[in-house]
Amino acid sequence: MSELIGNLAAGEYGLLVTLGSFTSQAKTKAKANTRLIDGDELLDLVLAHYKDFDSAYKSLIPLKRMYVPQPTAEE
Repeated sequence: MSELIGNLAAGEYGLLVTLGSFTSQAKTKAKANTRLIDGDELLDLVLAHYKDFDSAYKSLIPLKRMYVPQPTAEE
């Protein structure tokens, strides 16, 4: 995190992505021009934008939409 922030010039932005999670230290060090994306957020972003992916990327992450009915509450 320190290396990323140290290498950013004025007007540049940093992006750090992990499949895991960030320590509280890393979150504290993040500045306004630095974006942290953890595994949970990455998954949410992939699922939200999957339909817009190029077919080459979809072939790397083949997902299939499934619908699961939920029971309704009986009144």
